Amino acid sequence: FCFMSHPPAGHDPIAKVGIYDPDGTLQQSIGGEEEILPGNFIAPHGLWADSRGDLYVGEVVLASGAAARLAPFKPHCFQKFIRSA
Repeated sequence: FCFMSHPPAGHDPIAKVGIYDPDGTLQQSIGGEEEILPGNFIAPHGLWADSRGDLYVGEVVLASGAAARLAPFKPHCFQKFIRSA
């Protein structure tokens, strides 16, 4: 994952996390255009799933320069997504 202020042509600049099945088929995508809102991302960098299937996503908000760019908002650096049935 990386933050790009000028992504190459044809590249989706919206930061997302994809969940794939063992065959490589996308099952779910998390993230959207409003990067400051919960459930969306600025620069996702680390993933972890617990024994219940909940997903944790860490972001490198300061290193990406987003904190200065989004001031006065304080972007999230860590989010938890609870697995639903």
